[in-house]
Amino acid sequence: LCSSAQLSCVPFTSLICNMAATMYYFPAAGRGETIRLIAAAGGIELLAGDPATQDVKEYGSPSGTPILQHGELKMSQSTAIESYMSLLAFPDLTPDQRAKDMQFCSIKEDCLAGIAKYIFTPELKEKAAEDLPKHFSKWYPVIEKLVPADGFINGLAYPTAADLAILNMCKAFLPFAVGYKIGALDLAASYPKMMALTDRVAKAPKIEAYLAKSETMTANPFGL
Repeated sequence: LCSSAQLSCVPFTSLICNMAATMYYFPAAGRGETIRLIAAAGGIELLAGDPATQDVKEYGSPSGTPILQHGELKMSQSTAIESYMSLLAFPDLTPDQRAKDMQFCSIKEDCLAGIAKYIFTPELKEKAAEDLPKHFSKWYPVIEKLVPADGFINGLAYPTAADLAILNMCKAFLPFAVGYKIGALDLAASYPKMMALTDRVAKAPKIEAYLAKSETMTANPFGL
């Protein structure tokens, strides 16, 4: 362990970035994929754990996942985990850039929740084809307006969590692609800036390597 004097001059990330974290979640995109992408972008080893082996209440969750363990830290809430992982993956960001990243991660969560309820709530399934287009038209024009015509959202030479959240929305099968199919949304035709950003992010070396081996981005464990 470091003394307080040592800690004051040692970067936070240098102390723990070499320690693998474990995310407990089911093997599909869902609320875990942006976390996986952030870890990949930052070169952080992220192990996959079975949530059935954990008492989620110890992580601050009454029942839901993902949950994360990193050393002695145990935490829940996907956006909070994304924020924590971003501190490790992108240590040089300004407060403004971190705020923008979490804004997009939170938007992604709102979009995801609005899709997932129609996929997994039996009494809503029959309304999905009618209601999902309304959900998309509420959120996606706002996102499209915020996305830059070139480069990345924070104006850096590399993608950060905001860009990864957009890639998640455009490439993940569950629940996004399922929702787009049900709601008859053609992303490329309707939101070309989102898709173009996704293409740029996917070409970043660490993200390209992650996508090439990912089994969760396109996973369909529920046979949807």
